[in-house]
Amino acid sequence: ELKTTQEWVVKPFDVKTPVVSVSFRVPELEHEDIPALDLLSSILSMGELSRLYQKLFYKTSIATDVSGGLYVPKDPGMLYFQAEVDSMAKLEPATRELFKELKRICQEGPTQE
Repeated sequence: ELKTTQEWVVKPFDVKTPVVSVSFRVPELEHEDIPALDLLSSILSMGELSRLYQKLFYKTSIATDVSGGLYVPKDPGMLYFQAEVDSMAKLEPATRELFKELKRICQEGPTQE
C-alpha cells in the first residue's frame, strides 16, 4: 500500500556539521523489491559517481559530503540519504536539490550507464 502522507521530524541539537537526512520505509529483506531498491540506492548515493554526490557536491557545491544506502534487517527497513553542509543556510537548498534528484529518477528512471 502506497502511503500518500508525509511525516517530518525535526530534532535540533548542537552539531559542528549540519546534516540533512531523509529516509523511506522499505519492505522486509526477502521482499521481491529489495534488489531493485539496493540498485536504486547505489545509483543515487554510493560513491563519488552517484547522482546525489555529482549534483550536491560537484555541480552545486552545496554539500561537503553525500551518502546513503539501504538498511534492511529481517524486518522492514529503510532507504536513506544524507548530505552534510558547511552552514545552516545550506540545509534548505541541499534538501531541495536532494528531492529534485529523487523526483528525477522517479520520472526518468536510471540510464543504461
